[in-house]
Order: sequence, then C-alpha cells, then structure tokens
Amino acid sequence: MELKQSGSCGFLALYQRDIAAAVNIPVLLSSLLQVPLLQMMYSPKVRIGILTASKQALTPKHLEGVGIVHQDSLFIKGMESKEHFWTCIVEGERHNFDIKIMEQEIRESARELKKQHDIDVLILECTDLSAFSAAIQEDVQVPIFDINTLVELTQSALWRTTYNRHRFM
Repeated sequence: MELKQSGSCGFLALYQRDIAAAVNIPVLLSSLLQVPLLQMMYSPKVRIGILTASKQALTPKHLEGVGIVHQDSLFIKGMESKEHFWTCIVEGERHNFDIKIMEQEIRESARELKKQHDIDVLILECTDLSAFSAAIQEDVQVPIFDINTLVELTQSALWRTTYNRHRFM
C-alpha cells in the first residue's frame, strides 16, 4: 500500500473528513492534521505556532475540520505583511520571485512568531513554506512540522523497512 492522496494547501482542512470518508485510501489534505497529535505528544497546553499564508483566511472551521479541539494554545501568524511573499504566492502577480527575499521574509515571520509567543513547535500550514523549513528551524530552534513530515510519517507506516537498530545512532 502506498500513499496516494495528499493536499497541496493547508486550507484543504475544510474537506479532510468528507474526502477521507468518500475514498478507501489514506488522505492527508493539510499539515494541520498534526496539531492534535502534537497536543497529545506534548500536552494540550503546548504552545504551537502556525505560520500560514493568510491569518485571516485560516478560520476556526479549518482547525475543527482536522480535529483540533484545543485552540487556546495555538498562535497563528500570516504572511500578509511580507510584500514579496504576498504578491508572488498569494496574489500571483509575479512569477519570477527572488528566492533570497522570499526566504528572508519567511524566516523573519517565523522569528516574529517565536518572539511574540514563545512557541514550543511550529506548523507550516502553507506548503509553499515547506521548502524553507530547515532555514526556519535554524532561526527559531523548535521542531518544525509541515505537509512533508505528515506524508513521511504516514508513508513510513504504509511501507515498512527492515528494522535497523543502528538507524538512530
């Protein structure tokens, strides 16, 4: 068995339950699916930062759509104030973005989120942020979760490999 359906936008959280119920394969539409797991791994009070393309667009319905019950310890920051990201990714006005400016804006947003809310972990809601996860982690020094960590976790359960006790040494 292999993973056949994953999403490309965290906002697809609204449709997670309906699509999963309609098919007979694993469906992962949003990196936000990891929030309840993180709350169980740490505690319901873990301070989870969510970096999203648009804070205004990420509603409580999205969070409820992936089973997030405890929203008190979630801290959401959007990329609205980052001109290059916003015009290239959200508005699609530019097709030739500068990767250095993009990375700078994303790292800056993550640092601001960490400084404002002293987060313990960070979820990247927007799949466009995933390419910068290592750079973000370098700055904020917390575990980073995105659509890739979700897909890799699920894929590792679907396609097991021979146990190697030296794997983590």
